[in-house]
Amino acid sequence: MAKKIISIFCFFLLLFFLSGKKSEQTNCVIVKWKDRDKLSWSSYNGAADSIEPAGAASYIGIRYKYLSTENKLVSYAFFDCNLSWVKEYAKTQEVFKHELYHFNIAEIGRRILMREVSMIKADNKQELENKIEFVYRKTLDMENDMHNKYDLETDYSNASTDQKRWIKQIDTDLHNLNIYESDTVEINCTR
Repeated sequence: MAKKIISIFCFFLLLFFLSGKKSEQTNCVIVKWKDRDKLSWSSYNGAADSIEPAGAASYIGIRYKYLSTENKLVSYAFFDCNLSWVKEYAKTQEVFKHELYHFNIAEIGRRILMREVSMIKADNKQELENKIEFVYRKTLDMENDMHNKYDLETDYSNASTDQKRWIKQIDTDLHNLNIYESDTVEINCTR
């Protein structure tokens, strides 16, 4: 009888640990850049694209919200766990670091967005919203070009000399944009 109770207890304990591990993965939906240290290969929950030659893909981007009553813009760079994927053979430190630097490129884009938005001057809310959207689209285009150039020049992390050069440049760009690290910026609107 005692063995049966212990067996049942062990079964539920095992089930508890397994369900905890599963929920840990599924709870990872969006990770903000400031929490990037929480990312690991287990954060890549998306289905790998079998046609895609790359070994991994990080789905990252920038979101913003204009708070019109406060004349402020709030933004963040994000990583989407459910859309990001990795193939088994690519689970190396080099590839992971390469993917994390894509996240850093998104943060550079977000900081450039904050810099550009902080300089906007508008006579009314509609003009301001239009200018914010224009700057946002322009920033996304610039960021996308940077991602493509990064992958091309580093051969998706395979060209180690170029990868090191890019890491240094990205780190420098982040440092140079530290003044725009805050997730909130005030906007000048006269009405």
